[in-house]
Amino acid sequence: MKITPTQYAINLYESTKDFGDTELEKIVEYYQKYHKEQKSITQVKVTSANKLDSETIEKITEKIKIKFNKPVDIEEKTDSSLIGGIIIKINEDILIDGSVKRKLENFKKELQIKV
Repeated sequence: MKITPTQYAINLYESTKDFGDTELEKIVEYYQKYHKEQKSITQVKVTSANKLDSETIEKITEKIKIKFNKPVDIEEKTDSSLIGGIIIKINEDILIDGSVKRKLENFKKELQIKV
């Protein structure tokens, strides 16, 4: 007997209806993460001070796709505290921080060492 997506959804709802919203959000987050891992999709989080244009996102996607030789899923975020530049996080492991905020923090540390 084949179970339909609707039946799966009803069973999932019935088994989680007493959970809080935070727990449900975590379940959805972990499900999506697990699904992407099983499909060998490279997960990329790009954070920038301002929204990036589609051409920039496409260039980032292509470079990562070539580097890892896998499909890429990009999640975009903005964070004005970065001042400028971008932060790229790949598969929760690799962090590339090219933000102006990080550069200023590093410069401040360098000045403190020299004084």
